[in-house]
Amino acid sequence: MADQAHPPDPREFLRSAEPQRRLDYLVGRASMAPSPYNVQPWRFRSKDPARVDLQLDASRRLAEADPEGRLLYLSLGAALENFVIAAADLGFAPELEWFPDGEEAPTAVRIHLGEPGSLPEPDPRVDLQARRRTGHGPLSGPLEAHVRTAVSGLDLGEVELVWAADEDRAALAELAGRTASARWRRPAFRQELLDWLRNDAGELEERRDGFQLVSRENLPGWLAGGMRRALYHAPRLFDPGRRTAKRLERAPAVIALLTPEDGPGHWMAAGRAYQRVGLELAHAGISLGPEGLLTAYPETREEAKHILARGEPQLVARLGRGRPRPPTPRRRLHRVLNPPSPKFPLYPRSD
Repeated sequence: MADQAHPPDPREFLRSAEPQRRLDYLVGRASMAPSPYNVQPWRFRSKDPARVDLQLDASRRLAEADPEGRLLYLSLGAALENFVIAAADLGFAPELEWFPDGEEAPTAVRIHLGEPGSLPEPDPRVDLQARRRTGHGPLSGPLEAHVRTAVSGLDLGEVELVWAADEDRAALAELAGRTASARWRRPAFRQELLDWLRNDAGELEERRDGFQLVSRENLPGWLAGGMRRALYHAPRLFDPGRRTAKRLERAPAVIALLTPEDGPGHWMAAGRAYQRVGLELAHAGISLGPEGLLTAYPETREEAKHILARGEPQLVARLGRGRPRPPTPRRRLHRVLNPPSPKFPLYPRSD
């Protein structure tokens, strides 16, 4: 009767599992983080399950959409936040060693797990990692006052969260629309986007990265090819400028994440803050819609910095309710964790 009244905590199975399988679980949780074009730029290297190196996978850089690598480091920060949350939920207190081999080396942070302590109360953010969704399309409102209060009360470390005033939002929308049109006119940008565009849901499930051209399960090859050629050769028909500006103008709220200084370490700090905000919003069914183009390009970021008139802007994002949609597949564990690991049934899927 006692066992029925107090069923075992499933986290105990993970704590007592082989260290490598526990690491598989933590990397799977980390991989639920968002990334531009769903490129998933993280790579985890570990010879000892008690020490893990989180690295930037340079093969997944976006030369046109993210020339400085700022957005990819933001994604690494989001993945790190997921990892730390999941590890703490198992009783670990991870210690972080930033850029142990210098900022030019692949390793962004070395995670020392150590020995687990007592099992804490379950952290609801672990489950929210799978419920969080990125708001790529229009977002609707209203955004309740208690949600604003909860987000404003988050501990984001060095990162400052600013709610954009109406006049700032209008200026940011104009800047975003102008930037979206300018980069869309570049053939190299359109080609890079097409490289990460999957024809349909079936190809997306098979490739497990990028994003899909249409929501259908299977799209005839001739039709997919025609749509791709139109996107590349008829840019004026698909210019996203006005659509991008309207998304910002009509969103229930817009926030900016700023740091006191700039550089990869600060980019990752902003990524951790972004994920922390996203998980808080997921609890209320609210999505974050990042507008990475406002900080990805030096000239555009300088204009955004002038509009916001404070700190170093790392990311601007819309808040609101988006259309329900299924989770986006993530790469298989052996693709992101090196050395290769066996399939583990707790490896999750998320947006």
